[in-house]
Amino acid sequence: MEGNNIHTFNAEGTTLRKTQLRMLEILKEVDRVCKKYNIPYWLDSGTLIGAVRHQGFIPWDDDLDIQMLRPDFKRFINIFPRECSQDFVLQTNKTDRNYMAPYAKVRDVHSCISENNDKLDTHYTYKGLYIDIFLLEPSVEKLAVLGRKFQVVVYYFSVFKTDKYKLKTCFANFVRWIVYNIVFRCFRLFAKMIGSKHLYHTYGSGFLKYRIKEEIFPLLELDFEGEKFPAPHDYDSFLRRIYGDYMQLPDLNTVKNHINKVEFYIE
Repeated sequence: MEGNNIHTFNAEGTTLRKTQLRMLEILKEVDRVCKKYNIPYWLDSGTLIGAVRHQGFIPWDDDLDIQMLRPDFKRFINIFPRECSQDFVLQTNKTDRNYMAPYAKVRDVHSCISENNDKLDTHYTYKGLYIDIFLLEPSVEKLAVLGRKFQVVVYYFSVFKTDKYKLKTCFANFVRWIVYNIVFRCFRLFAKMIGSKHLYHTYGSGFLKYRIKEEIFPLLELDFEGEKFPAPHDYDSFLRRIYGDYMQLPDLNTVKNHINKVEFYIE
C-alpha cells in the first residue's frame, strides 16, 4: 500500500505539508481546550481514515474533520473563544455574520486560503486555514435530506450578504434565522418524538450517512502525526459502514484538493 510513493504528495517542505502541519497545530489547540473542560470529540471522515491507514494525514488530504455531539458542541463554542490562543479564532454563524454553515471551523489567523468548491468564502471575515467541527444529533434520513435542501436556500440567499446592499443582507439573515430557529427546531422536536437512535450531521450540513453511538463510545486514542487523539472505539465498523473498504487506496489520478491557494503570513 505504501509502495506507490504516495508520500510525494506531502513531502517535507511542500505547501501541502505546511498546510497539514498548520492544521495539526489547530487540532492540538482544540484538543487542549476539550481535555481541560472534558468535552468529548473524535476524529472523523478522511481524518479518521488517515489515522487508521497512515497514522497521520492521508498524504494528499488538505482538510481535517472532527465531530462532537450537539450538547458538547454548544459547550465548546461558548468556551473555546475565551480559552484559545490568539493564533486561532472560532468561526460560526454568530462570530462571523457572513458565515452561513451550521457547523463550526477553528481558523488559523496567520494564513489565508481560497477554496475550489466554495465561493461563499468570498465574504467571510475569517479566511485562514481551518479544521471543521461537525456536530451530530439524533435524526432520520428524510429529515436530514430536507435539512440539506433548506440549507441550499440559506446558501442561495447568502450571496446577498455584502455591505453594499444592506437590505439584501438583512433579508439573507432573516432567511437563515427562519430556517435555523423555526424549521430545524421543528425537525429536532419531531426526531425526539419518534425516538431516532441514529446520529446524523446537524441539519443543513449536507452529509447523509448516519453514525451509531455504540460504535463511537467509549472513545479510544489513535496515533496521528506523532500525537494521540480521540477516535471511535469501533472505528472499523464506523468507517466500513460509511466508506466500504476504506483501507483500499483510491485511484490517485482522481484525487482533488479542497484548497486552491494558501498564503502563510508566519512560517
